[in-house]
Amino acid sequence: MEVQHPNRLLFLCLGWLFFVLGIIGLALPVVPTSPFLILAAWAFSKSSPRFEGWLLHHKHFGPPIRRWRAYRVIPLPAKLISVSAMGVTMLGSVLSGLIPWWALVLQGLLMGFGAWFVLRCPSKPPPGAPATPDA
Repeated sequence: MEVQHPNRLLFLCLGWLFFVLGIIGLALPVVPTSPFLILAAWAFSKSSPRFEGWLLHHKHFGPPIRRWRAYRVIPLPAKLISVSAMGVTMLGSVLSGLIPWWALVLQGLLMGFGAWFVLRCPSKPPPGAPATPDA
């Protein structure tokens, strides 16, 4: 059954954009992979059940997306990498001396919110739940 969302084409394009950004993240450590793939799955859910299913059942990409959807899990190593990258980026911004104080404050607030969000999510599925739920 084809999704008849009014903005189907927009969501389909967003899905592919997020997917490509996620793939770029596999090669570039400063670009996150999982958040973009989660966004791609969301956009495909509004535009193409076929592409959503492909992504959810993909051998490598599917399990983290399914864990996020079922339990809102962010594994501990991903949390450590994420918060560390934010800290290093903030430190680099401050030490560079090239960014105005108000932009540093804004950057710090946004990164602080991002760190809070990442750290508040569970690191593992609840006890007794399957590690990787079925799609």
